Amino acid sequence: MVVTGMKLVFAEPRPCELLDSCPDTFSFPSRHTGVAFAAATTIALVVRRRYLGVLAFGAAALVGYWRIAIGLHTLNDILGGVAVGVAVGIGVYYYVKKFHGSRRRPK
Repeated sequence: MVVTGMKLVFAEPRPCELLDSCPDTFSFPSRHTGVAFAAATTIALVVRRRYLGVLAFGAAALVGYWRIAIGLHTLNDILGGVAVGVAVGIGVYYYVKKFHGSRRRPK
């Protein structure tokens, strides 16, 4: 995924690296937040029901908040995950729309 490559490029240490139970992976951007926002963006674009989009983005925001609350990420990590996730969600939506949107489902 895009986030894995970015983690290797930026090599940002986690804020919890001094704790006993800190993962040994890099921090920026947050993979969990990126996936959550990619899903939320795709849901909002595909379903086009405002309340479902709000719920999806609310859930994604909670994922980001929780990653900070448990000490595994900083706000910059979360914002990076949001940016990557939204970009990936938009990209997936338009890719599917362009190359697979005109196909009919078999009956």
